[in-house]
Amino acid sequence: MPDPAGTAHFSFVDFHRYMKAGPISPTHQYPLDTMLDALGLFKRNINQLFGICVDIMNTGRSLQLLSSSMQILAINGVAQAAKVGGGKGRPILALVEILNHTPREIKPEVEAIEQVCAELARLTAHSSNIVWRYYQLIASVLAAMPQDGQSSCLADRHLSSHLRFTTPEDITRLMTDPSFQLGEPLERDNRGSIAAICQTNLTELHTRLSEALRCLNETRRALHGLKMIGLTARYLAFCIASEAAALGEAGMNFKTLAAEIGHVVDELDARMRAMKSSIDSGQSLVELLLKGNSDAK
Repeated sequence: MPDPAGTAHFSFVDFHRYMKAGPISPTHQYPLDTMLDALGLFKRNINQLFGICVDIMNTGRSLQLLSSSMQILAINGVAQAAKVGGGKGRPILALVEILNHTPREIKPEVEAIEQVCAELARLTAHSSNIVWRYYQLIASVLAAMPQDGQSSCLADRHLSSHLRFTTPEDITRLMTDPSFQLGEPLERDNRGSIAAICQTNLTELHTRLSEALRCLNETRRALHGLKMIGLTARYLAFCIASEAAALGEAGMNFKTLAAEIGHVVDELDARMRAMKSSIDSGQSLVELLLKGNSDAK
């Protein structure tokens, strides 16, 4: 019996009934398939954030290894500079001692990136769970929409091509459609309850994606700090090479040291470019998802 107070709630029995809805008419089949394909792509895009997160973390850990290589070079440079007699090695000694502290500055930056990536992974997992639940519910709503009434938003191919049901506004458009109000009172109430849950899911998903975007922005700021450390190390290598040139034959080892430091910094720059590319990809994807769009690449 219909609830006169309008307080009927969706139940698992009702959900099973909706999932067992009869065949969808040819008029509705095309747009429904298109919408479900779009929702499936939206769901896959969210899962892609896991891969981006892993790429950033792996690159960060590789920077730790490079910083260790740089520190070993600096320690060797300190030992070599201490052997130069007549006080001629003091300028280089001062430079390599500064360089010896530079790799230590990399560790806290990388640790900060790892912490942010752990938070990003948690948000991605939560978002994936939300969108999975949402996908099941909205699919049941679309499949259970009344089959009569050619004015339905699902029957209008032009309109349905703009509805991807990936934003709360799309759900509002569905709930205000005339065909949404067709059927028995209990059926309408249950349909409305499911749609309300869908809106709540999408609102929560939007919040989690906004937090994920914040994490990616924090990672970008940490990357900027690493870039400044790399520039400092490159400048120190240049200064060491200049001082080595003034030592003549005694400075050959320091020229080699400066070249090796330069190679490490080059590799550091390459890894940071790779990390920046991952961050850019993640930001572009999240910004797209926040607009309710998907990336088919």
